[in-house]
Amino acid sequence: MLSNLNNVKKGDVILTEFGSGVLIRETRARWFYLFKGKILSMSKSVFWHSIDMGYMKVSYVESKKYRTKQKRFRTLDLRQKTLEDAEFIFHKFIDFVKTPFNIVLNYEEGLDFHSLTSQLEKYGYAFTWEKIGDRTIIKVKQ
Repeated sequence: MLSNLNNVKKGDVILTEFGSGVLIRETRARWFYLFKGKILSMSKSVFWHSIDMGYMKVSYVESKKYRTKQKRFRTLDLRQKTLEDAEFIFHKFIDFVKTPFNIVLNYEEGLDFHSLTSQLEKYGYAFTWEKIGDRTIIKVKQ
């Protein structure tokens, strides 16, 4: 399902294909990190979307204690999943996550988009969706 369940803290390292950066500061809505000698920032929703989609990886610092689960701003990637696996992962994800969150799927791959949206309606979530290239992103608000 999700590879990085725990929240990140100052000192953790983010790894990308372009290099690595160190998280140095957190505000209510943003993470600041040191990357190639520059201090850059990223919104927390984009940060967790990048991790869940596999664009970034996190290397946790071992000395930090008391990590909590990161339940908001998560993205469930259902691309290349069979229908049976997707349903199981979806229900496990819904039990774990808090709003807002995203679900990404390939519309053409046979995952029943309408059954997925009806499940979200059954749980009482309000959502929007958009098609970007070959994938569909369902954005769940509340």
